[in-house]
Amino acid sequence: MRLRVNNDATKVGYEISFTRYFYKSQPLRTLAQISADILAVEKEAVGLLDGLLMTDTAPRRRTSSPPASQPGSRRTRRGSVLHRW
Repeated sequence: MRLRVNNDATKVGYEISFTRYFYKSQPLRTLAQISADILAVEKEAVGLLDGLLMTDTAPRRRTSSPPASQPGSRRTRRGSVLHRW
């Protein structure tokens, strides 16, 4: 009995695993280095957001409301005052 080989399906060659022969592992970073990198990236992100929004990181609040007698304000049916800012 003679074996028949399908030449269309056969391949001649070799597979070389470059990772197996050429990879050199590097030591892992310490937790202090990783946390310092994270804090630096967060600080950079806050700076970029501040530049984008052109504001400070602290929220600004109104310290006082305008008096009820101001021309832009009016009274509602229940007596409370509406202000136009």
